[in-house]
Amino acid sequence: MVTVNLIYKTLFFVLLGTLFFVSTGYADQGKDEPQLLADTVLVTGMVKSIDFESKTVVIKPKKGKKMSFSYADQTEFRGVVSLNEIEKRQQVKIWYFKDGNKNMAVRIQLVPELGC
Repeated sequence: MVTVNLIYKTLFFVLLGTLFFVSTGYADQGKDEPQLLADTVLVTGMVKSIDFESKTVVIKPKKGKKMSFSYADQTEFRGVVSLNEIEKRQQVKIWYFKDGNKNMAVRIQLVPELGC
């Protein structure tokens, strides 16, 4: 009888832990996030120029020099459907990795403007 009670108590806590795990979102964490490479870096800055022919974006971070990024058809866009919707002087976040001497954009996200 004592062994049966111990088994029921153990099962109860296992189920309770599983419910907590699922209900807090830990099980779904990152499901909608694409897997970024381990060496992916994030930079935020203001768009200075976009060249659609060479598929490059130049931004100026708050601190530091202008940075140029190449993008490809696989580059993910957030906050916009495509780069055509982004204009100069808008803030963006760019996740990128070094590809030789180029900065290759993995994701470009428009930072929403705060207004009244």
